[in-house]
Amino acid sequence: MIADLKIKENVFILGMIDRKDVFALYKRCRFVLNPSQFEGLGMSALETKVCGKYLLLSDIPAHREFAGAGCYFFSLSSCEELATKIKDLYVLKQHEIHYDYELQSRICADAFVKLFKN
Repeated sequence: MIADLKIKENVFILGMIDRKDVFALYKRCRFVLNPSQFEGLGMSALETKVCGKYLLLSDIPAHREFAGAGCYFFSLSSCEELATKIKDLYVLKQHEIHYDYELQSRICADAFVKLFKN
């Protein structure tokens, strides 16, 4: 499909990434897409927020915990909605979100505490 849409130079499916390379990749991306159907507290979503990048998440309860600046949700049953949101995020001129890092640190810490309490 990527070849058919002629977007090969813009889409990279990476598979497993060595931990030492993860944050360098986050810094180079425009946004991170997580189309999970079943997810606990996703580490990639936390890492993406720490790097100040946009998140495009499937609209499931676990992902709703990340609601806030830079988070966009799509229905797993709507390819059209996903395509529209990808296009909207791709054309943004500002590729990073300027967070209140103290606030984000507290949110991430609270999410981790919640994870371990459950």
